[in-house]
Amino acid sequence: MLQLGDSMQALNSQYLSTALSPYNLFIFEKIDSTNQYLLDNIATLKKGDICLAEQQTAGRGRRGRPWQSPFGSQIIMSLYWQWDPKKSLEGLSTIVGLAIVETLRKAGAWVEVKWPNDILLNKRKLAGILVEIANHKNNAINLVIGVGLNLALPTDNTPIDQAWANLNEAIPNYDRNKLTVQLIQNIYHYLAIFEQEGISPAIQQEWIHADAFFGEEVTILSEQHTIIGIEQGIDEKGYIRIATENGLACFSGGEVSLRWNKT
Repeated sequence: MLQLGDSMQALNSQYLSTALSPYNLFIFEKIDSTNQYLLDNIATLKKGDICLAEQQTAGRGRRGRPWQSPFGSQIIMSLYWQWDPKKSLEGLSTIVGLAIVETLRKAGAWVEVKWPNDILLNKRKLAGILVEIANHKNNAINLVIGVGLNLALPTDNTPIDQAWANLNEAIPNYDRNKLTVQLIQNIYHYLAIFEQEGISPAIQQEWIHADAFFGEEVTILSEQHTIIGIEQGIDEKGYIRIATENGLACFSGGEVSLRWNKT
């Protein structure tokens, strides 16, 4: 039988269901993918419904990368949201990243965001976001927003191919269930603002304060080119702004990756 570590709280379905009402909550001890569960059941869901799990066996990140999800060591959640098809989706994942940063900073962890939406602790990856569009015809854009947040991943036998961090490094004592509620509520709050205002000047300024590499030299990589420049935050579409020797250039999250040039 799978067991939680001594310091880890189990997901409390009664507390979570009450705190997150009126949204429906689906909680699993073990599942292939919380995102996939919502995608597979999209026709029966209501906006705001949530899937949580103690463990994923086939979690995925951006660009098809696997997302490691050992039992009981993360917040693993997926959220179903509907979007007005007349409104732009560009920059939505950056908004979700800002919501997570704001929540964790209030909880006591000085985290930052790496464009477009990786959450970093001391420049190591703490959380990731995957936004997928569901194939469902209901006069709306149907979104599944997946979030994986490392709480206490085992430091041995966790096959992750990049530097990563655990939240318990910054906050030794926290309420896992309360934090889950705060994250979901804040993500929905930011989505509501984004739907009304898009990426406003205020959001762009907030990004600067959360940005791990603002003003730093970075490399932008794509299949076609490599560009080096100084990171300058995001524009009104959520595109990354890079000051290069040839002027200011902007790139979308779907076409490039960002690498920090360590000094």
